[in-house]
Amino acid sequence: MKPFLLLLCCILLAGSAQTTLFIEIRHAITKETFTIQQLSEDDELKLSWIHSVEKTPWEEYFTINKRGKLTLNKTRFQSFGAGVSPYGRGTTSIEDGYIVLSELNESFDSYRWFHSHDASFTWYVNENLWIHTQQLPHHESIELLVHHRL
Repeated sequence: MKPFLLLLCCILLAGSAQTTLFIEIRHAITKETFTIQQLSEDDELKLSWIHSVEKTPWEEYFTINKRGKLTLNKTRFQSFGAGVSPYGRGTTSIEDGYIVLSELNESFDSYRWFHSHDASFTWYVNENLWIHTQQLPHHESIELLVHHRL
């Protein structure tokens, strides 16, 4: 009887264990970690920057999907041209002077960018500042990854 109760307790505890999510920003080549942030499944990440040619703000909104992948849900920008993904993905609307592509549901194992202080790349978690552009090295290849721990 005791082995059965022990097994039952182990099964119940294992079933109730939740995965803890972490996001890491690191150098894409050297793998040097710059920061790690714990997340909840319902947290939203936002990357904002200034377009290098048009000098207008861009924003991309992400969540972590059920499979633990970074998922692009929405992007906002003020002009539509070269470098913008093909028209027709998701839902397109105009809000407060921004073109908004929503319901994108594009998943990635990681997100990479070439960091520039001039472009003001800034990350937010639930609209709270997480990483300011000056906290990462200028003109370096950077990546964001999702990690899971029980």
